[in-house]
Amino acid sequence: MKKIGRDVLVIDTSQWLPDYGATTVNLVTDGGKLSVIIEYDGAQRLERKKLVFGSVCSFARSSFPGPALDPFEYDQLRTVHIEALVEYPDSEAAKAWTDHFAYGRTVRHYAIYFLSANTCLTVFASDVVLLDME
Repeated sequence: MKKIGRDVLVIDTSQWLPDYGATTVNLVTDGGKLSVIIEYDGAQRLERKKLVFGSVCSFARSSFPGPALDPFEYDQLRTVHIEALVEYPDSEAAKAWTDHFAYGRTVRHYAIYFLSANTCLTVFASDVVLLDME
């Protein structure tokens, strides 16, 4: 089992999501990118934001809550941040991916739990950005 270590908050979706969370969460792949389209109730209408992960080498979507089937050993003191994107900077799994790409590509380990959509998403990618959609 690969040790994951501590988590670091990257994007706190509570800044813009309503208290009950996202309405829908959709995944779209395009080449080496993974887009996570998050729809939620805005003040006047349904609004959307998109997390775009670049240079994705692996991702997994599973039901949450549910049994943990991933091969990771999490820190016993970790906090599950619901509806917030976290990174595991000490992840042995991310290090294994980085070592695999011997030419200097850095792989980072991200996770987000969407309780309202009953979804857990784990992503190994080079970076992530949050975009507003119109």
